[in-house]
Amino acid sequence: VAARRAGWRTAAVAVQDAGAQRWMAKSTAKSTAAAESNASEALASNNNPEALMDLFSSFDKSNPEDNSGEVQLPITVSGGHAEWVESIYAKAGGDIKSLATITQQLSGVKQVAANSDYGINRFFVESDHLPEENVKALDLLLTEKEPLKSFDAIADQETKEYLVADEATMKAWKDARAAVKGLKLNAHVVELLNAMAARGATYRLGRVVDTLDEILTATSPTSEVLVQSAVELSAAQKKDLKAALKGYLPKNKKDMNMLYEVDTSLTGGLIVQLDSVTVDVSSTSILTAATAAAQGAEARA
Repeated sequence: VAARRAGWRTAAVAVQDAGAQRWMAKSTAKSTAAAESNASEALASNNNPEALMDLFSSFDKSNPEDNSGEVQLPITVSGGHAEWVESIYAKAGGDIKSLATITQQLSGVKQVAANSDYGINRFFVESDHLPEENVKALDLLLTEKEPLKSFDAIADQETKEYLVADEATMKAWKDARAAVKGLKLNAHVVELLNAMAARGATYRLGRVVDTLDEILTATSPTSEVLVQSAVELSAAQKKDLKAALKGYLPKNKKDMNMLYEVDTSLTGGLIVQLDSVTVDVSSTSILTAATAAAQGAEARA
């Protein structure tokens, strides 16, 4: 892992000092004699740095820079998360309603993890966990195979020491499990999460959800419009504004979902965001631009 973060170009000694110790720590936690043997061989491989690099490449297969494939969906998706987005899109069969349901549920899991203790969220944001660790973490989150009635009663040693660690984190796992249960995940979503865990790729969930949201925005016949103003707009002003904005709708959009907000930091005018495009015609931005122009003129004089 240390070698990856240093660009896979550090000296063999640096790799041994940092990476091999990590490998040994993982091996000790798992009590895996074979892994300890591999790590010992790595430490002794001063004259073969390429073999040492291969060892750490095998250990950390979930390098975010790897697997940067590209797929053509309603939008172009590239990166290691692309295959998962493509799989979900295919599972939905191009049906936007099904895709929206899957996206909503995955977003819920992402949010539960983000709001949880670091001991849980790490499996959804860090790329350096082994696949078997991801599988155990997801199993702990989605099922009740491990009841978590008390810390001392946890049977599996790795779950107890590495995933749960203490009473406080155990409570966090129970709370997160209850929150996920409340999402009522469908079979497709559970299948996808298990597949990601088996590949050590649950850390890609955030990118997957963000990209699915982009696809939904691109394929929806309705544009999402956010209007920010210094004061509350009247009903007549809102009607006129909506009528004016219709001329700017993309060809595949038929209607607009209008959301209005009052932003007291504005001195006047409007900021309009139509899907991913923002137009700032507020007095604040106009004054800022005018001030910058005046200062530029003074500098040139």
